[in-house]
Amino acid sequence: MGRPPCCDKLGVKKGPWTPEEDIILVSYIQEHGPGNWRSVPVSTGLMRCSKSCRLRWTNYLRPGIKRGNFTSHEEGVIVHLQSLLGNRWAAIASYLPRRTDNDIKNYWNTHLKKKLRKQQAMGAIFAPPAASSPGTAGDSLLLVVLRFERGQHIQAARRLHEELPAAAAAAQ
Repeated sequence: MGRPPCCDKLGVKKGPWTPEEDIILVSYIQEHGPGNWRSVPVSTGLMRCSKSCRLRWTNYLRPGIKRGNFTSHEEGVIVHLQSLLGNRWAAIASYLPRRTDNDIKNYWNTHLKKKLRKQQAMGAIFAPPAASSPGTAGDSLLLVVLRFERGQHIQAARRLHEELPAAAAAAQ
């Protein structure tokens, strides 16, 4: 027994969203707030799946989202955190304000992973955003991250969040 399907799949529009659909979705959410996503297609008349509406809002239409090119600092942070946290995109996104986990994941899979492999093949080292000397707080952070277990990722992420700005300031 599981959750009932979000829609009947019949008559549900797939593919790119039109500007008109975006306007309808944004105006509905401004009036009612983000919430009961199953009621959005029914209430608005959008012929979209509720999951599609939720993802469109979360990854593209929500106010405050930063879209477009990543800076070299953001790339460095993503590479460094991916090496520490793995593919925990939501945890990585918490260190890059206004970027979505989906955007970071897509950028990693389409650009950064290939760029990193190419640099490693040429023998270049892709340095983390801020290097720490041996015996500093960075080492203890690395030990915490290496001991990652289910439920402990929040503690390690908090420590990383506290130490990244200090390490970046010390490197400058």
